[in-house]
Amino acid sequence: MRLLATTSATSGVRRSAAIDRRTVGPALLVLALAVLMSVALPAIDGAISYRDQVDEGDVAQIADGLTLVPAPGWDLATGALVGHTRSPVGPTATTAVVDGGVELQVQAAPFDGTPSALLTRIDEIRADLGRLRGGAAAATSWR
Repeated sequence: MRLLATTSATSGVRRSAAIDRRTVGPALLVLALAVLMSVALPAIDGAISYRDQVDEGDVAQIADGLTLVPAPGWDLATGALVGHTRSPVGPTATTAVVDGGVELQVQAAPFDGTPSALLTRIDEIRADLGRLRGGAAAATSWR
C-alpha cells in the first residue's frame, strides 16, 4: 500500500499524499491573494501619508453652519476646510480626519425637530444598538 504517489485506475489523476495536484495552483493563488490583502496592502496604506495636514487655527466645515476644529497635526481625509473648499458642502456632508490608525468621521444631516426630540431619538437609537449587540456591550453614559 503506497500513500505518497498513487494513480487511480478509473480517473487517471495523480495524487501525492491524498492531494489532487490540479488544486495546488488555485490554492496557492488564493493564499497569495490572502497575503497580499492582509499584509501587503495595509503596509502600503500605512506608509502613504495624507497631503492635507491640519495646521493651527484650521477649521473644517462639516455642513452649512456646522464646523469642527481638529487638533493640529491630524490629516484631513474627506471634507473641506473653511476658505479652502475642495468638496461640495451643503446641508448633508461628511468630514473625516485621520491621525495614524485613528480616524474620526463626522456626518451631518438635517433634523426638523427640537433639541429634546433629537436627544430622545438618539436615546432610542442607542437602546436599539444595545439590544442588537447583546449583553456583552458596555454603554457609557454621556449625559
